[in-house]
Amino acid sequence: MRARSIVEGNETSTPYKTMLYNWEDAQTKRQPVEPQEINAPRRVAVLAVDDRPIDTLPAFMGSLYLHPVDRVLKLDVLRDTGKITLNIPVLQEKHPMDQLLDLADPQNNLVPQLAILAISIDERVQPMVGQLRFAGGVLVLGRAADLLGPDIGLAAGDVIHSVNNRPVDTIENLRSSLSQLKSGDSVALQVERGGKLQFVSFELD
Repeated sequence: MRARSIVEGNETSTPYKTMLYNWEDAQTKRQPVEPQEINAPRRVAVLAVDDRPIDTLPAFMGSLYLHPVDRVLKLDVLRDTGKITLNIPVLQEKHPMDQLLDLADPQNNLVPQLAILAISIDERVQPMVGQLRFAGGVLVLGRAADLLGPDIGLAAGDVIHSVNNRPVDTIENLRSSLSQLKSGDSVALQVERGGKLQFVSFELD
């Protein structure tokens, strides 16, 4: 017996929770809806996504994956009252790190000694970063794609608080502290990662 992709949810709510459900068995097992159950979630069989026929759960998930972001999703479904079409807005949630990258400039936010892009934690950045162990610092946005410097162990989201016990609260201070060191010098960065403090140690090239 063929199974259809089923979504569960209230009539006006999105997104829907997906499950695989045998539609024919549902018809034979359906019980009358009591008045107190009128707001209970209903089962809906998905017939097509963006006019693409759906008969399995993988097909349903694949169609959702292929749907373009920020375009309305067309969902043809079968429910108690018959076949209906739902037009569902699809929005892409932007991660805070993506918003921070929008603020970054490849020239102004480059730290060549560390081969990273970073940004000072100011009043614009602080709400996106959340509570820190120490106020201020320099947030690592990621490795600089055009630099072939060594991977010293920094990761996107790390907050640099000091260089060799010298506090840094802006990207300018970070670059200045690093510029006073010469090739072969030992460097210890105090880094906050996941709410915990740790040191990243390496030798400067």
